[in-house]
Amino acid sequence: MIKVNYKYQKDYIYKYVSCAIKFYHERFSINGKNVASIELRKNLPLSYFLDFILTKPEEFNYKVKLLVENKSEIIEFYNPILIYGWLYEMICSNEMKINSKSRKSIFNNFFDDVLFQLKQMKNKDERNLILLDYFINLMGCCKGEKESKKKATLKKISVIINRHRPDRDFYTLFPSWILELSEIFDYNNFMNVDIGYDINDKLNISVCPFCNLKNIEPDKKNHGTYRPDLDHFYPKSKYPFFALSLYNLIPSCDECNRANKREEDTYLKNCRHPFLSGLNNKKIYEINNIDDLIIFSNYNDIDGLNIDLSVKINKYKGYENDIFNIEKRVLDKKDKKYHEKAKNIIKMFMRSDKGKCYKIGNEELTEEEYISESCIDLNFDISSLKQVNKKLKVDLVNAIFKRNDVA
Repeated sequence: MIKVNYKYQKDYIYKYVSCAIKFYHERFSINGKNVASIELRKNLPLSYFLDFILTKPEEFNYKVKLLVENKSEIIEFYNPILIYGWLYEMICSNEMKINSKSRKSIFNNFFDDVLFQLKQMKNKDERNLILLDYFINLMGCCKGEKESKKKATLKKISVIINRHRPDRDFYTLFPSWILELSEIFDYNNFMNVDIGYDINDKLNISVCPFCNLKNIEPDKKNHGTYRPDLDHFYPKSKYPFFALSLYNLIPSCDECNRANKREEDTYLKNCRHPFLSGLNNKKIYEINNIDDLIIFSNYNDIDGLNIDLSVKINKYKGYENDIFNIEKRVLDKKDKKYHEKAKNIIKMFMRSDKGKCYKIGNEELTEEEYISESCIDLNFDISSLKQVNKKLKVDLVNAIFKRNDVA
């Protein structure tokens, strides 16, 4: 939600790359034992490895497309829905035909149509698609079989596309080096406390950029006690080749990273990378009944008022899916803390005689000084990446005071 300045200094990039190179060589020989094979080294030489490590934010989508076209076997194993999304959708949208006791002719026609579509793809697609042959073979083996086996086969195909490997035989379809990719891009073995602290320090972030609701400032006095999560914007389970990419590691709160986003496919959902854009200047938070509250209320009424707070993040391109569940978190019926923040801003407005007198004690202030020095802890001069809830407060202040500040 909040745009991050990701301009790493050259000396830090050099330091990070040096750690990555050392790690790359170690993966091929740990205590004299190869963790990754020579075949993997042939398919992923050091130059390719470093190309992934230094992928820039604007290059991620392009590189995924290149892999889909030129290294499809990697995508087939780790994220097959990028190639077979149409098939998954076809099976899911006809789930009633598969699960219900529909007439045999209806289901068999559907089954034959799926097989026909796969064979058409085989004839037209120039890539050597491993799963395509596998799916055609699976369905071909069902010829003359009972309807129940055909249904089980379609379900198995949909499960595979959704990244659930059915059995050991499935792994034998792919070259061994593809299975080893996650070893060479092993985030858990690569990342250590020092690297994690360095990334957060270089980006100069104290508040989660995805939600702006939680403080994530590292505990520097007790080094190692706490540092924020590093979210893989492109999830490492689906894009293992980006697991160590410097520009894919975003300091974030545990609620955004672990509780909400998890393995959401940001490429497939066309989510905007926080290094490329943010919603700093877009209106996200609104009080739908603000005019009524201001016209028909006075300062003493505010505590008992119903604040109709809304979150409009999903109306902006690249944020339609609200993968961090910001709306749900802010509008939580059990926790009204954000509604209370809205009430405090309205109270502050009422104290100013509805924007006519900006005075604290005997001191006359400008509107901005009045807002900053009131009790809502909003400083216009401090970045949203250093100030919890600044986006929420700025949006509500703008709505109530009719301002146009940028969070």
